[in-house]
Amino acid sequence: MWEWDDSVLSGWVALQNTAIMRDHIGEHPFVSCSYWSDTHDTCTAECDAELIYDDLTRIKVWNKFKAAPQPLGYDPAWVDRWSGPTDDSFAVLHLEPWRLRVFPATALIQGADEILNWRRNAPVRL
Repeated sequence: MWEWDDSVLSGWVALQNTAIMRDHIGEHPFVSCSYWSDTHDTCTAECDAELIYDDLTRIKVWNKFKAAPQPLGYDPAWVDRWSGPTDDSFAVLHLEPWRLRVFPATALIQGADEILNWRRNAPVRL
């Protein structure tokens, strides 16, 4: 789920708290999210990623997903392993994009439209 607060874009992911996820994000705190539409338009977000375990944030994100309209929203309690937002198996991944790219299919197919690129004022990661 993406949020815009008039100055900062943030992403939130509800996920299973596993040793593999903790180790991976601990070693490589970056995530690439890619979106594709049935018209072949794509969008990619390259993000800094942080696993968050504090109860206040987990409750906030749990409720965001629960209150959001479909198809984005869902009740996280549907996940068998999560009894609630403070369950040890529930974690939140916070995303802060440092690069966004919107690539309309018409830019590739017809040479029309513009490929949009944005970078945060920060060092580029390799």
